[in-house]
Amino acid sequence: MPLMFQIRPPRNPLLRILMAVAGLFVLGMFTIVGVFVAALLLAAFAVRQLWLRANGRLAPGPAPQSRPHQPKVLEGEFTVVGKVEEPLRRR
Repeated sequence: MPLMFQIRPPRNPLLRILMAVAGLFVLGMFTIVGVFVAALLLAAFAVRQLWLRANGRLAPGPAPQSRPHQPKVLEGEFTVVGKVEEPLRRR
């Protein structure tokens, strides 16, 4: 199945070096932009947290538990299943 177009590296060694440098430049720019976007998001989140705590909408500490933690208690909804009277048949 023929492709619409194929990207082949140039035969000229100087053009090959120029294309490699251009590719590294593009990758570097993507990395720098990604770091700035991540820093901007983290700063926005920190400002939002400070704003919510200053206005009293966010509690400063962890939420208090309604009852003490009991490590041997498993909470949930359960259904009791009766025993099967007939043994399973082997094939």
